Amino acid sequence: MYERLHELRPSGFERFTRLVFSGDIICSAQFPEGKILLLEKVPGEQLFGIWNSLPVAEKAHVFSECSSAIQSLRSISIRLLDPGRHNILYDRMSGKVTLVDFEAIDDLGGVRVTSLNPELVSIFGVTGMSQFIHSR
Repeated sequence: MYERLHELRPSGFERFTRLVFSGDIICSAQFPEGKILLLEKVPGEQLFGIWNSLPVAEKAHVFSECSSAIQSLRSISIRLLDPGRHNILYDRMSGKVTLVDFEAIDDLGGVRVTSLNPELVSIFGVTGMSQFIHSR
């Protein structure tokens, strides 16, 4: 499914790491079968480690970028099953927000779901999310 993101390149595509390679696992003692994605390395720190130290303006920026990224996934009927601050990189120098770690995603079968809440609540919490929605 991640390949579909790179084929379709929806609006917001720049908020995801570039796909370098994907294919079947052919030789691994730990994972005897399955798929592998090799993604481009991007600068940034995991959001969970720096979130509490960010000023409100940066938090609002990160929230906005994450909302746009999830909207991009929704536009091609994909939902994140393991969203969280641990799966978001934030480069404070450039302001770039990148979502990573797509081993747990759900194909919505072409159904357009407009709600972004499950992912955003997992990342920011209900209180944090309402703070950024109401401050727009």
